[in-house]
Amino acid sequence: MRIKGYDHPTDDGKLPSYVHPTLRRASPDIDRAWDCWQYLAGDIIENYLPQEPGEPADAYKGRVGRAVYASFFREACEMFAGALARYQLKSPPKTFDDAQDDIDREGNDHRAFFLDADAKVLRDGGCLIMVDMPPGQAKSRAEELKEGRRPYLTIHPRAMVRNWRVSQNDGSEYIDGVTIMELVEVPDGDYGVKVEAHYRIIANGRWKVVLIEKSTAGEYSVVTIDPGGEYLDATGQPLDYVPCVWYAPTPGRFGEGDLPLRQVMMHSIEHLQTRSDLAEKTHKCAMPVPVVIGRPKPGPGEPQASLVIGPNTVVDLEQGGSFSWEEPSAGSLAEQRAQLETIEDLIKSQTLAFIASGTSKTATQAGLEMAGTQASLTRMGKQKANVFQRIFQIWCDYTGEKLEPEAGIVMAQSLYDRPLTSQDVGVLQTLTGGEQLLSKRSAIEELHRGGVVMATVSVDEELGRIAAEEEESMQRAVESGLPVPGPDAMAEDMELPMSTDQGQAPDPLGGDDAIAPE
Repeated sequence: MRIKGYDHPTDDGKLPSYVHPTLRRASPDIDRAWDCWQYLAGDIIENYLPQEPGEPADAYKGRVGRAVYASFFREACEMFAGALARYQLKSPPKTFDDAQDDIDREGNDHRAFFLDADAKVLRDGGCLIMVDMPPGQAKSRAEELKEGRRPYLTIHPRAMVRNWRVSQNDGSEYIDGVTIMELVEVPDGDYGVKVEAHYRIIANGRWKVVLIEKSTAGEYSVVTIDPGGEYLDATGQPLDYVPCVWYAPTPGRFGEGDLPLRQVMMHSIEHLQTRSDLAEKTHKCAMPVPVVIGRPKPGPGEPQASLVIGPNTVVDLEQGGSFSWEEPSAGSLAEQRAQLETIEDLIKSQTLAFIASGTSKTATQAGLEMAGTQASLTRMGKQKANVFQRIFQIWCDYTGEKLEPEAGIVMAQSLYDRPLTSQDVGVLQTLTGGEQLLSKRSAIEELHRGGVVMATVSVDEELGRIAAEEEESMQRAVESGLPVPGPDAMAEDMELPMSTDQGQAPDPLGGDDAIAPE
């Protein structure tokens, strides 16, 4: 992310503003990703549509003003993040389960929190998740509950994780320290505010917050504005590690990670530039040019009178002259439109647009594209499960709870299985001989999720209504002297009619290809 307005040195190892070489190498892509995430709003678009040599300022301003950026990249990130949200918690710590509806102390539940984290990972190639704890130590469990003391999660974008140090021990990587840049609003005058860059330094089980000041002589100094404190475990001892997790698309070293949708980002920028060129040519070529043949020449020393075309205009022509409109030839427009379609096809092939309406594809093509997408999501799903396990470990170090070996999350086995249609459900019901496949509760829950039943009516309320109606129906039948159907009679009503000549149920799929019994 571009961080403007701060001239803190990024290559001075004595200052917390120092940028790690890994982040320095990834910064150009991260900056482009952030620009695309912001729809190239404001003056940012000028970085991707530069002014041509000799182009007048007004013409350039008009060209930029007519440019429209299509947000393929952000939509792809959000779409994949939504797919990764298909998970369930498995044996989480009790305090985590109790806090899951406000996991970051800002009102977000764990799904909303990780939806944001997944989007940042897809956008930037990684993010930092801190498992934090309010400072101090409660004297008792009662005091802890009264004060609402519990761990909570925070997200830090990749561009804000400025530097870090790691060490190796028995082949495993340990984080010795990390510095996070925080942009904080501070008062400016009586009513104004300004944004300052603060640096949160975490190392040796402690944290503190500093800022960098520049003297009139041009020298930089580090000033502590919050002495911070210690990260204490359940026994009151400082943690011997940094309580954070690096969340990247694939396993790797701390701070590393490729942008999974980098090609989509680059093609979306190319799409903007090609579309802008096409719009500019169309804008200019769409204006017909007046052509006059045989216009009277001006007298000696007189300038050629300008031709003003409008209502009730009269054009003087010499004998044999003519007046017409001509359109400039624009043979390259068709070629540029085809190029634009090619870029859009490339973007679609790198996202999930093949499942939407548009260019038709064979089942084989769609299957291959879906297989590649599903493999990428599966890798990220496994990485997400590892991140959750590490978060639970740190969480339990704070609370002293015992972590179950199987604690973590369970991702959906196939994130893009085609949902069953009503016809599919009917076939399955027929194949089982009319057996009941779903309980009433499950059916009502599905109707709830699909919006068929109003959200203001709970599942239990709906089941209660059904029970009351059934009891009322049975009571009316008793009063009328009608037989009351029992479970066996209801089951008989659901049996399939048997074929008298073959002794089997009709083929639910029908057709001439049905296999006859031997």
